[in-house]
Amino acid sequence: MPRRNQESKATTVPLTTNTNTLVPNVRKGGIAEIGFLNYGENNNLQDFKRKLSIYSFRQFKILGHMIELEEYFVPPDISDPNPNAFDQYNDPLGGLRVIYIERLMRGGEKVIYEMQSNRTALYSVIWGQLSSESDEKVI
Repeated sequence: MPRRNQESKATTVPLTTNTNTLVPNVRKGGIAEIGFLNYGENNNLQDFKRKLSIYSFRQFKILGHMIELEEYFVPPDISDPNPNAFDQYNDPLGGLRVIYIERLMRGGEKVIYEMQSNRTALYSVIWGQLSSESDEKVI
């Protein structure tokens, strides 16, 4: 191993490639763990959906349901409590009220806001994983 400020005797390989040797209609980039969605008789739709679903749940949390459901996921509403649930008799210290408000904020508006802000990113992931043939059919 060369020491600092000493030249290495290893040779460097130029990073240029011949563009004529590239296979036509193959896209570069994307997310390797998902792979590209191929179009035609030998498509990989089921495998692609499974990998995309796993990736989506990991990156976009609850928005990942959209891949499995094939429609926009709407989180369930949080039911309104009994009108007397937070009175002095049923909740003297106010703990149940705090839990309800926390559940409402975490499970309701915050989740919907996160889903809305992540939609564009999820669609761009899907678009970036299309093969050239699939891209031509979408356009």
